[in-house]
Amino acid sequence: MHKLNADLDKRVAVRTSQLLEALEDLGSFSYSVAHDLRSPLKNIAALSEMLRSTAAGDPALQECLPYAERIEGGTKRMIQLVDDLLRFSQTNTRELERRSVLFEDIAHSAIEDIVPEERRHQVSLELVPGALVHVDAPMLKVVLHNLLSNALKFTRTMDRPSIIVGHERVGDVDRITVRDNGVGFDPKQSDQAFGVFKRMHQAEQFEGTGVGLAIVQRVVFKHGGTVRAESAIGQGTTIFIDLPTTTVPAMLIPFAKVA
Repeated sequence: MHKLNADLDKRVAVRTSQLLEALEDLGSFSYSVAHDLRSPLKNIAALSEMLRSTAAGDPALQECLPYAERIEGGTKRMIQLVDDLLRFSQTNTRELERRSVLFEDIAHSAIEDIVPEERRHQVSLELVPGALVHVDAPMLKVVLHNLLSNALKFTRTMDRPSIIVGHERVGDVDRITVRDNGVGFDPKQSDQAFGVFKRMHQAEQFEGTGVGLAIVQRVVFKHGGTVRAESAIGQGTTIFIDLPTTTVPAMLIPFAKVA
């Protein structure tokens, strides 16, 4: 029995090593493809912008103007998608550098980065001053960037937009929340919210690539935490993030978790 268990452990270790190597190769491949696409896309965007500008100033080329605008708009969306894919790939390859930091400092910095000055009065904090979290601060800031960007986007049609960033200690976890009173989405789709390219709304309604929440999930999982969404149509959305209060080994996130 002992030999059987030892053989099984060995096979599991070998298979795990092979899987991790395959995941690393897949991540490197995704990064390389996205990086190589960026340069030609930027060239197309620049040329289409020149074409649009020329057509706008020449009556003889007016019929070309809508085509140039469509090319320019589509190319810029592709560049945004490539940039998001690069960030998504980097979250899996970047090693965590944990340290104890004030959550309020990260929150304030993220708000200053992302929230336009004219909308900052719509954002409030609900947290205990002086509370520390043991995290990779730059990566947690990326999480807040993405969640705040979504909240800003989905509340912009509201009469009185409201966004609340919260933090509290619940048992042995630090619970971070980002709540808004925006358009929300069908709660039956909550499990799909964090998938790559999964969109809760039509592109014609709200811009985006469907990668932001996938990045959020990957960063949270690397910290050994969990993330979930609660929402209802017309009643806003709340994202709950639970991070362990103690130092834990970083987790490698299988691509299947966010696919």
